[in-house]
Amino acid sequence: MLDRDFEFDEFDFFLLDTRRQRSHRKVGTLASAELFDVDTLNRLLDWLDSTNRPKFVVSPSMVLPRHRRAVQRDGSLNASNLSALHSDGWDGYPGTLQKVLGHIADEGISNVVFLSGDEHRSSIASAEIFDMAGQLVTKFKSIHTAAMWAPFPFANAIDEDIVENDEFVIESAALQQFTCKVQSRRPPRGDGPTYVSVSEDGDGWKLDCEFAGGVVETLVL
Repeated sequence: MLDRDFEFDEFDFFLLDTRRQRSHRKVGTLASAELFDVDTLNRLLDWLDSTNRPKFVVSPSMVLPRHRRAVQRDGSLNASNLSALHSDGWDGYPGTLQKVLGHIADEGISNVVFLSGDEHRSSIASAEIFDMAGQLVTKFKSIHTAAMWAPFPFANAIDEDIVENDEFVIESAALQQFTCKVQSRRPPRGDGPTYVSVSEDGDGWKLDCEFAGGVVETLVL
């Protein structure tokens, strides 16, 4: 089992294996398809409840933004959205995405940051979750790094792949409905690592993300 949680520099991390544990999908099985097994899911949900400090979920597959190909016919997070079969990110497994985001919404969990790097093109997604009365419940970030070296264009994501301004409904395990609004952007192109530093900002926290070429984006959690 490759998934595990650990502490680094006084912050909590949960490392996911979103490759070996994922279900095979086809028309008719999307409703039961999961990105990782139920034991891992339950441990992740418990871990998310563990602290109010910034916490980092590390996933090879990108959590957000969603891909245009995954929402071209239907933007919902349910098995009727067969467009999800065209993506191998989290949006390709809408059941898993809905369970994790639904738990974050139900519990009002804050300071969650998803880190990923599967697509060889960096991106930043800022997500806000609202209840059905329009009140902000919580917010989180999804940061995707570029590749260390990606010389083959056919293997790399392009800017037009993602939905920059997205909105979808989350139906939680507690049978509550929420709206998730996502705004995404791409840092300038370039290969290399992304460095993330965390600091307190008054009563909250901020992230400084240094992308390839020294471009720094400051995000408020």
